[in-house]
Amino acid sequence: MRVVIDTNVYLSHFRFGGLPTRVCLFCLEETDVYISDFIITEVERILINKFGLAAPYLELVRQTFLESTERVVPTTPLPELCRDPDDNNILQLVQFTMADYLITGDKDLLILKEFENCQIVTPKTFAESVGIV
Repeated sequence: MRVVIDTNVYLSHFRFGGLPTRVCLFCLEETDVYISDFIITEVERILINKFGLAAPYLELVRQTFLESTERVVPTTPLPELCRDPDDNNILQLVQFTMADYLITGDKDLLILKEFENCQIVTPKTFAESVGIV
């Protein structure tokens, strides 16, 4: 199974735990998780600017990404479907990796429900579908 996890789910995992953590850990252990520099940079930026996290913690986040995900550089054209242009970067990664699932809490992405044969679901819906709730 090919999975893309959106920035907001990673942020919830790293900062708050709970269901997003269970979903992330399941995906990192049981599926092929794809990530791009866009997601890595966005997660780091928000962890620094919004949550004020220090360098050692950020290094742990980066190591988690590099060791547990497959980092790719999408070369497909950037879709122009979303109100928020940043969300198009997530769709580009989905398209490039031919992901089966995009796990997100972003309503602008969730409203699409599907993109390029990829199911766009919340962490809760994904957890229910794989039996980790």
